[in-house]
Amino acid sequence: MLTLTAHQIKELAEFAGMEVTHDDDELMESEYTIVERPTIPFRDEVEGAKNRYYQHAAYLTDYPEEGALPLGPEIEPPRAAKCEAEGGGS
Repeated sequence: MLTLTAHQIKELAEFAGMEVTHDDDELMESEYTIVERPTIPFRDEVEGAKNRYYQHAAYLTDYPEEGALPLGPEIEPPRAAKCEAEGGGS
């Protein structure tokens, strides 16, 4: 897990050669948490409510209930989720 402020994310984007012009001081203090291989799926409502898992996910640290952004490629579900989807369980 990694937590960065919006200002740190801006610095990282600029390091990668991108131009970021938003500089609202209050917004730049917001913290975002990035997790690796989140175990909670993202629901794809377009494709029959299919669960999708991604390499990383980011969410607003103070308000995780507001949702998350999947990052990186789609990956295989965690083992426990795979067993439940196949009708098994532990």
